Amino acid sequence: MRGKSGHREVKVLQFAALPDLRCVRKMSAAESRTFDVVKEVILSAHKGSTTAEKMDFYDSWASRFEQDVAVIDYRAPSLAASTVAAHFCGERQAAVVLDVACGTGLVAKQMKKDGFEHFVGVDGSQAMLQRAKESGLYQDLKLVLLGEEPLSVQSGDFDVVLIVGALSVGQVPVEVIRELCQAAKQGVTMTTPATNQPWRARQSGWRRKDCGVPWRSWR
Repeated sequence: MRGKSGHREVKVLQFAALPDLRCVRKMSAAESRTFDVVKEVILSAHKGSTTAEKMDFYDSWASRFEQDVAVIDYRAPSLAASTVAAHFCGERQAAVVLDVACGTGLVAKQMKKDGFEHFVGVDGSQAMLQRAKESGLYQDLKLVLLGEEPLSVQSGDFDVVLIVGALSVGQVPVEVIRELCQAAKQGVTMTTPATNQPWRARQSGWRRKDCGVPWRSWR
């Protein structure tokens, strides 16, 4: 699909990624302590530190990641999957999905329920990737420090490109969006989280037109 300018067109589907930890439902006294602990763990992931320290954090968190995010009712993976399913018009069983910052594979698990079967996962944590491998959902998994190393996937190979719960200050830098655009086929669906400060574009100096493609977005 090409726009009037002749450039590739990318659909950008946006959704709310993380719950507001100040406004999550009230829990019982027995639950509140567990919730408070998990909240501190999640917030600590966004504190300033070196890349090595961040990867050590995610490696150590991998074994309890899915249990922890369940405590805060983390819905981003299911929201991402449902958003893609609502807008994707191709054959789901044949589609190749690039799951960037895939973690343990929560997004792929949700998309599998909607009929998608082919997944390539990318993450900077070896332990997270091991958990994703154990899910049996991914045909390929790549260890990449996003923003510091090339994405290392073929350009124009993917029907769906997602990055869920990672595109934020102190985590995956906004500049990675350029590489995601390059990985996508013409007319693909690319799904990202919607935030109150969209990708901190002014701070990073990044502009949507830097991808070289027109953008359309839904909320």
